[in-house]
Amino acid sequence: MLAMTEQEKIVVLQVDVRESTRTRLRIQAVKMGVTMGELADRILDEALKKLEKQG
Repeated sequence: MLAMTEQEKIVVLQVDVRESTRTRLRIQAVKMGVTMGELADRILDEALKKLEKQG
């Protein structure tokens, strides 16, 4: 399994999401003091770890 490191290269990922999802992401990012990209990366990383455990 790949581990995220501070030195790992950052790449652009463009996805289409509902406007309401983007708005919710933006609100949560502001509340947490992070960028939308940082929050999306965290969310995706956590979700993928769960999926990988399922097999």
